[in-house]
Amino acid sequence: MFRARAEEEFGRRTPTVHCYLPFDDRSFVQFADRLDELNARELHYVGARLFDALFHGEILRLYVHLLEQARHTGATLRVRLKLEPMIVARLPWECLYDTRESKFLSTNSEVTLVRYVAPRVGEPQTVARDAGGSRFRPSSLRARIRGHRPSGRSRL
Repeated sequence: MFRARAEEEFGRRTPTVHCYLPFDDRSFVQFADRLDELNARELHYVGARLFDALFHGEILRLYVHLLEQARHTGATLRVRLKLEPMIVARLPWECLYDTRESKFLSTNSEVTLVRYVAPRVGEPQTVARDAGGSRFRPSSLRARIRGHRPSGRSRL
């Protein structure tokens, strides 16, 4: 079990929720270990399991709300994943598949999916800028997952 919460760029945060990542799903574990060999159905399966594990309850409601808001304004929804610990970060989050939309987040033109890696102490932080040099500020949803490996569970 892992904890997750989401926040938008204007400060609205969801309560922390528990996520049950599909480590107990034998198919998921086998597929996640050999992504480069998967067919489309298997890749959809992996992505849908990850999406459903993270996007549920308040996090899903915020995601749907911000996606609709982005559609109405013509903006792009940026989903930034800050993943801890390493067992969670190693999962193929680029495969997130929204079955309601029948789209991978990473190939959806309305969504930008970003893995966030915190800079080390002393490293300069960079700011995304558009072609004109202005700061790039798309609609944003940050999803954080933190937790620990449940006892008795093996690593992927």
